[in-house]
Amino acid sequence: MEQHLEITADAVSRMPRERLLAAWTVLTEAVVEQALVSVSPLLDLPEIGASLDERITESVETARQLEGAAAAVLMISRSADALVRVMAAEHAEAVRQVEALEFEHLRDVSYPLAPGEFAGDSFGPALGMSSGAAGAMADDAAQLRCRHPELLRSALRGEVRFATVAAIASELEHVEAPDLDEVNRLLAAGSIPTMTVEGARRQTKRLLRSLGLARPVDPVEQRREMGVWFSPHLEFDQLTEMRVVLDSVDAATVRAAIDARAQFLRDNAPRSGDGAGHGLFAGPSRADALVDLPLGQATVTTTLHLRVPVRPPTSSPAEPLSSRSVLARAHGSTGCSGENSARKNAAAWFGDDVRMPFGHVEVPGVGIVDAATVRALAGAVGTKFVSEFVAVDGERVTTLATVTDSYRPTTLVERAVKARDGHCRFPYCTRPAEVTDIDHVIPFAEGGETSPANLQCLCRHHHRAKTFGSFAVVMQADGECLWESPTGRRWLTLPSGPTLPQTAVFTAPAA
Repeated sequence: MEQHLEITADAVSRMPRERLLAAWTVLTEAVVEQALVSVSPLLDLPEIGASLDERITESVETARQLEGAAAAVLMISRSADALVRVMAAEHAEAVRQVEALEFEHLRDVSYPLAPGEFAGDSFGPALGMSSGAAGAMADDAAQLRCRHPELLRSALRGEVRFATVAAIASELEHVEAPDLDEVNRLLAAGSIPTMTVEGARRQTKRLLRSLGLARPVDPVEQRREMGVWFSPHLEFDQLTEMRVVLDSVDAATVRAAIDARAQFLRDNAPRSGDGAGHGLFAGPSRADALVDLPLGQATVTTTLHLRVPVRPPTSSPAEPLSSRSVLARAHGSTGCSGENSARKNAAAWFGDDVRMPFGHVEVPGVGIVDAATVRALAGAVGTKFVSEFVAVDGERVTTLATVTDSYRPTTLVERAVKARDGHCRFPYCTRPAEVTDIDHVIPFAEGGETSPANLQCLCRHHHRAKTFGSFAVVMQADGECLWESPTGRRWLTLPSGPTLPQTAVFTAPAA
């Protein structure tokens, strides 16, 4: 006799949280395993009929069931996403309460922390994300729970994306009761579940304007939002993306100028033999126009600073060049102080001939400059290259120039550490090294050296987390950092690389 397991809604509602989450995990894994093999186990498919009409009917039914199954999965995924954020808020509140109770015993002691300040630093890495993202999740959920409970319930039921309701909440930060109650009522009567994040923002702003509740303009904040930013293209290394925020009037003027120049370039593009134009594509033409406008009206003198990886000449053709590398810096034709000592240091390793083949250069925030371009630049402007530190056969060699007896690192020490780390070394943090602090892994007061072997880049928040938040870290000789959170979770962060979750217990290397 076939047996069926039936779980009623009432029984599920009485399950403890741990068992409920465990059951959810088992069900999810079962659905995923079946879907990976075939979606048919998810569907109640009839037997394939012999006639054409029956087979068409069955295919239509299959499509209908797939649509329903996908909608159910989407609702579940939205609900789970919202639930994670609510848990982040609950976790932050639990940590805040614990620390507030602990701080009651320190009333006569000056303590630089706010209760719950580092809650996200435990919750975020536990989910494989940055602590900043975890903190934002907790803040968004707490704000929705307090000011927009109906919107939060819609997200928890899977009716709408959490990002959509969070965007609405951010547009309503300045609205107070009773106006907020009226706005929430009108939003609930609208079509929030069908909105994108940007659509929700636009509709909320239109609603606020119609009610005379638009956010007051802050000229200082508006001015702060303006700027020009560059970032590497995600697909092509030799392309760079530019994001610009301008005053609307200025933007319209600039757009008109770009469009006019782009049209001129397309009209005057060279023709091929078949009469087709080479510059008829609007995108490239507008990019060329954008470059032409500023450069055609100004004299530009460019000074290029690059950290160029170069590979030394080998003594044997069979020896792979990639086994050795030098991190070098490109200067203008006038060179720089310290050039002679650096050349002597390089010569000590590689002989008198320090002419080495260049590698590709990654310019932070811009993209990749390939080796051929570096060689062309060096030949065109007479660039000289000065080595800063050397890695030979995988073992980092720290020169005398990158060691100091003082607490404050020298410019060369700081430059070497930031070039090695690339970003904050806390698990999953990606804040650029250029805006981080230089932290002694072993405190200077406890005998820690001011050298790259004992220094790491930490953003100000995670610097405080290490100093005051009970996070432990051990740095290995190769620059790898082993982190442990207050709750015992452990991660390995690699120089200029990813964060790797760990299970083993780490101990400091023997002195």
